[in-house]
Amino acid sequence: MTNLTCNRYTSTCIGCVVFRWGDICNRTCPNCVNGLCEQSTGFCQLGCVNGYYGDNCNYKCGDRCTVCNRVNGTCEVCNVSTFGDTCQRNCSDNCVSDPGQSFITCAKENGDCTSGVCKPGFFSPHCALTCSPTCAERGPDVQVCKIDTGDCLYGCDDGFYNPTCAHPCSNTCRNKRCVNAGNNCVDGCVAEYYNFPTCDKACNSNCVNSTCDDIGGACSYKCRVGYYGNQCQLTCLLNNTCVNNTCDRTLGYCRECDLPKPGFQCREAGRC
Repeated sequence: MTNLTCNRYTSTCIGCVVFRWGDICNRTCPNCVNGLCEQSTGFCQLGCVNGYYGDNCNYKCGDRCTVCNRVNGTCEVCNVSTFGDTCQRNCSDNCVSDPGQSFITCAKENGDCTSGVCKPGFFSPHCALTCSPTCAERGPDVQVCKIDTGDCLYGCDDGFYNPTCAHPCSNTCRNKRCVNAGNNCVDGCVAEYYNFPTCDKACNSNCVNSTCDDIGGACSYKCRVGYYGNQCQLTCLLNNTCVNNTCDRTLGYCRECDLPKPGFQCREAGRC
């Protein structure tokens, strides 16, 4: 106000300039918006500037509070990068700032990142959880998992499966590679197992080196002495009629019967 006057007889001011109140305008209201306060009480007519509350805006909000309730001082807007009832907690450093901003912000109620984006390697609304270390990567600055679920975006490192790549593939998978299940092997079975793709059956121990074909289990090499058959599961004649107890891999007859002129060792016992 300008051109203010006072009562001729009492000297009481008839109106005060901004930021002043009282009978003779000797009191101040520095925290009122635009400096407007009632002359008789100091009540801020347009509310308080940020950081203050009360009828006369003479109470300071909490240290981490930007705007608080004018009546009870409860914080309504937190300082940058803080949240909570009294703004006592910090937003996660793993939040990415909003476009065009150099600082992090999060929801006052729960700390959820307002940008909805986490730094690479983190997920959840408040970016406090770590993506699985077995998620396949696409470079040091590329996010590897979904912010809402933690599911890996580019598949798993070799040896792991499931959406978050948290479960190991079976040790019976060749190269430890599988898909959708630990026993759903991709590259075949290790040498000692078969029944691809589950690779859950061990090669017969009668196979030399205990190795076999990963589909049907046929021994990769020959049988140990005394056995024959596709999987070396059958026993050569038990009465030792075959020399050195060795017999044909397929039919089981004594190997000396294959000679052009079989000797006395070739006995008739189902050809042996």
